[in-house]
Amino acid sequence: MFNLRKKQIIIPLDVSLKTLLDKSLLLIEEEDFEKASVYLDFILEREPFNGRAYFARLLVDHRAKNEVQLSYIYPSFSSELNWQRFLKYALPEERVRIQSLMDSAFQVRLTTIYEDACNYNISDIDSVRESLEKFKLIEGYADSHEKISQLAPIYFELQKKIKEQD
Repeated sequence: MFNLRKKQIIIPLDVSLKTLLDKSLLLIEEEDFEKASVYLDFILEREPFNGRAYFARLLVDHRAKNEVQLSYIYPSFSSELNWQRFLKYALPEERVRIQSLMDSAFQVRLTTIYEDACNYNISDIDSVRESLEKFKLIEGYADSHEKISQLAPIYFELQKKIKEQD
């Protein structure tokens, strides 16, 4: 028996942990993260080397309904314990699949930021500043460092012109 905000959840002893994990994943999809968390606590207490349960816990921690939603914030959680335990205990094919999804989503995000940063109006200080910020965000990607070197003097020149006009 586990508590959920003063309510008790009765988990039958004869139910399999796989069934409970599947139930947890359904609860996560339905955004019932609190109840899913209770099930995951139960599972991990009995099976502390369950990689899928650690991944589900990561979904709960970040309020992500599925792995695609979680991939939007990767790699921000890459040093978290649940991610590390997932990588350690997951079946190899599952680990490769999820890691590939995370890496692909991250690459798409980098490319999108880069392409967006490349679209600036050279005579608009706000546009140049926003592009500079985006290039700094992804400084190690493609030629972002060179773009920063090119845009920084333009930005400072635009600032100077604005101050002269005031």
